[in-house]
Amino acid sequence: MLVAGSSGLFFDKADTIIQMKEYKPYDITKLAREKAAAFAKPQTSDYPPIVTPNKRILKKNDALCQDKVKVKTSALDSLSIAREPIDLRALEQLADSQQSAAIGKMIVYAQRNLVDNQKTIDEIAEELENLADENGMSFLERAI
Repeated sequence: MLVAGSSGLFFDKADTIIQMKEYKPYDITKLAREKAAAFAKPQTSDYPPIVTPNKRILKKNDALCQDKVKVKTSALDSLSIAREPIDLRALEQLADSQQSAAIGKMIVYAQRNLVDNQKTIDEIAEELENLADENGMSFLERAI
């Protein structure tokens, strides 16, 4: 499965193309292939892509482990955690301010429960994904 925002580069290789619109999935495979046929295909390599894992160790931030940490969202383009601003403008996939709030809560949850000054960012992200798969997003309710 590949999730790509605003990119038709993969239409010719995809078995099925699903478009999300207002949280509802639509199968647009036929239409996307018709549109993609009008464009020349980029030169591709027969070599598999190189995936470089993020080996950066995430350090504990004591300010995010206090009893009450305020997460404040500002539409889709930013949030702040404990008055520290975080720019979300590069995340064009965000469609709702609740998604921005969930990102903030995940950061606080990770700092309080997963960061141990030994795990990499990738390892913590995988743990967050597993928690969401097992519990839904309800595990974040106890984040703050």
